[in-house]
Amino acid sequence: MDRVSRTRSRPRRTLALQVADRLAVSSDLVYLVWRHKLWWMVPLLVAMVVLAALVVIEATPIGPLLYPVF
Repeated sequence: MDRVSRTRSRPRRTLALQVADRLAVSSDLVYLVWRHKLWWMVPLLVAMVVLAALVVIEATPIGPLLYPVF
């Protein structure tokens, strides 16, 4: 089988499946906190989300406006 026919025979993953795979870790963390009542982890998770949002925002053109914050 040549390379072209092998790539065509592979099913393509939809965007929804790709996003679901990336969010699997987040949903596992939420499930862990909810199931085992680890409420002390909620502030840590919120801080991680805020820091991740800042990293994403700094990668955009408005990033230089955030440097005075740090």
